[in-house]
Amino acid sequence: MINRAGSLAGMLAASVGLVAAGLTPPAAAASGHAGRAQATGTTIATRSTKLGLIVVGARHRTVYLFTRDPKNVSKCGKTCRADWPPVKTSGQPQAGAGIKQRKLGVTPKHQVTYYGHPLYYFADDSKAGQTNGQGLKEFGGRWWVVSPGGQAGTGTVVRLHTTKFGTVVAGPKQSGRTVYELSSDSKRHSTCTGG
Repeated sequence: MINRAGSLAGMLAASVGLVAAGLTPPAAAASGHAGRAQATGTTIATRSTKLGLIVVGARHRTVYLFTRDPKNVSKCGKTCRADWPPVKTSGQPQAGAGIKQRKLGVTPKHQVTYYGHPLYYFADDSKAGQTNGQGLKEFGGRWWVVSPGGQAGTGTVVRLHTTKFGTVVAGPKQSGRTVYELSSDSKRHSTCTGG
């Protein structure tokens, strides 16, 4: 006749011995929960560039905000995403140097947000720190690098400002002067010369 009480006591003693030795009991190991690493989200940090200190994502690539986006909502559709891929994360995004963790968020489609701005990369930025998308007017809105404080631009170059005409781009807070565009300019080329 099998002594079930004795067998159970022996199994418990063996498990206690394994734990004391720093090993995982077989039952726990079989469950797959022991030592499982939690998913780590995309790290958002800051980087010094020719535009000043800006927000960057994976591999130190520059991230942008889109002026058409309402808070925490992306208005960049399928065609738009080909040029402006969203900054995605598989878990809670992590704050790197110069970033406030409490200002990071995620949309239902796993796109990282900062101060409520959905974040994007630019397809023409092939290297870390490049800012080729700065100020481009595409897909019905403007694309700006993001300052550590969550503003369009770097916080010292350009910013968004509310006026009687709506939201416009302005210079540094010290001057607050409105920024204009020249209709004869082409993408990335100024036609303003001389006087």
